[in-house]
Amino acid sequence: MVYQGLHINVKVNLLHIFRKVSTLQLIIIAVLLNLIFSLLTTYFTQLLGLRITANFPPFESVKEELFAVVIFAPLVETLIFQYFLVNLSISLTRFLFKRESILLAIMMPAAVFGLAHTYNYIYMACTFVTGLLFNTFYMIIKYRKQDAYSCTTIVHGLYNLFIFGLKHV
Repeated sequence: MVYQGLHINVKVNLLHIFRKVSTLQLIIIAVLLNLIFSLLTTYFTQLLGLRITANFPPFESVKEELFAVVIFAPLVETLIFQYFLVNLSISLTRFLFKRESILLAIMMPAAVFGLAHTYNYIYMACTFVTGLLFNTFYMIIKYRKQDAYSCTTIVHGLYNLFIFGLKHV
């Protein structure tokens, strides 16, 4: 019984906190949270002398990189890590526990998202946290009965665009 109450409270709280916030405002908040996390991570890793950069595959041109990073990766990654894995996690927890677990639906795909970005351990940890943010956003939009896939793809694409812009400044 406690588990069911916890689930209902989490779901209700997620919806209640953001009920008066428009979808556009939620997108802006999600992008800003990701950017703040990235800036803090960059600051602290540089302060500690750690390296967060990744050895990405080489691109033929900046246009090819822009397409891959800002359009293709968000479309594919959102499909896999949010649409497929979050929904699979919800279905699995419903099957196993007879109730959906929002916490597991957010955490498990985030762990897989982090493990899929194996450039180095710091980068994996950062993408895990980014996955938590993307998955939480996805769940909020999903519970609002809106197009969670498209909205999360937009957040992911805008975040990657900002990082791409910083790289090429």
